Amino acid sequence: RVLADENGIRTRLPVVLPGQERAAVWVTDADGDDALEVSGPEGTRRLAAGQIGRVLELVVAPDASCVGVATHDCRVLRVDLTSGAITGLATEHGAAAGLVFSPDSRWLAWSAASDSTLRQIRMAELATVALHDVTPLRFEDTCPVFPPHGLHLVFLSSRTFAPLFDTPLFGLSFPVGVRPYLLLLLPDPPSPFYPAPARCPA
Repeated sequence: RVLADENGIRTRLPVVLPGQERAAVWVTDADGDDALEVSGPEGTRRLAAGQIGRVLELVVAPDASCVGVATHDCRVLRVDLTSGAITGLATEHGAAAGLVFSPDSRWLAWSAASDSTLRQIRMAELATVALHDVTPLRFEDTCPVFPPHGLHLVFLSSRTFAPLFDTPLFGLSFPVGVRPYLLLLLPDPPSPFYPAPARCPA
């Protein structure tokens, strides 16, 4: 079914709201500036009109309570889908990318730009608005992802500097510089690669 279709209005970045029947949120410029529209069985509501700049990325929390927004003016925002309240989480040197919520909806992670080509993974605790640098600003870290259990954070990083000789030309190159990495979020989490050992019978 059609959720939004009106001449002269641009709607984009639609995201389905988890656990809700026929519910979605998207970005609209019906008021001139970007705003969020939330559609559900009870109708459509418009939130945060003129307060979120131009939206570059939109991601919804697993509990459907809020969305994370990356804006053109380098802000990372949390927007409550019930009240429309906006919480600023960070202002970066460049546009944030790869916004992702933890499975319990308590954390929002993203790839933060610097004033150079380097990027780092940052994470904000939504309850306290505490900001944490997950990786140092030494490499190009992108695409953070939480596994379903939320015990680790997986991301891509350009940090493997092992040069290889080129075959047709005499010279060195770095063809496999980007690889996936896994970050432990607890002091002693279970291994993501091996099953837990079976208990010995008493």
